[in-house]
Amino acid sequence: VSPGVIITGGVNVWKSTDYGVNWNCIGHWYGDQGVPYVHADIHFLGFSPHNTSVVFAGCDGGVFKSPDNGQSWSDLSTGLGITQIYKMGNDVNAPNRLICGTQDNGTNRLINGAWVQVLGGDGMDCLISPVNGNQMYGSYYYGSLYRSDDGGNNFQDISYQILEEEAGDWVTPFMISPADNTSLFAGFNNLCKSFEIGNNWSRVIVFFQCNLYYINCIAIAPSNANYMYI
Repeated sequence: VSPGVIITGGVNVWKSTDYGVNWNCIGHWYGDQGVPYVHADIHFLGFSPHNTSVVFAGCDGGVFKSPDNGQSWSDLSTGLGITQIYKMGNDVNAPNRLICGTQDNGTNRLINGAWVQVLGGDGMDCLISPVNGNQMYGSYYYGSLYRSDDGGNNFQDISYQILEEEAGDWVTPFMISPADNTSLFAGFNNLCKSFEIGNNWSRVIVFFQCNLYYINCIAIAPSNANYMYI
């Protein structure tokens, strides 16, 4: 490697040729402005001990390789069925129908053996209605909740109203009430409920008067839907 060359990673990959005085982006998380695509969130960077022009990047999307000191990149993990799953929901009436939220690889749906990414970014908690398999729920970080009424082909934001008053944790928990299979409970700073499959929300229990604390787990007793644990 030439003297003064430093390569570092954060969300993107950066390179300096003057000991860190100036930096240029050489790998971008979606390939902006002609910069080569390298998946976001870099955890490892290393030069090959056999060829110092070859750089490897380990990230949330797998392993990328540059043969020319970061001028171009290729994805070595293309085609591998690997990801970090946060949460998973399944259709109780069709066990092979799934929806799952993954770290930096979106919310993904499995129907008839085929996977499709239905929401991007970080996918968090997700559900499929026990009474209507076409009604699916997905979420992003900090409590942005979405509902699909057509089997995951299209989603609409159902949390914008309550997020004006509440904040959610990185993985915000939510669940369908087994008492009626249509009401939703979600844990933000406080416990919130929607009687209309997410169209409108209200606080039902107030725990915290500020946005410093979050509910990170909720459960309803399968033996008696009147009992909830938080």
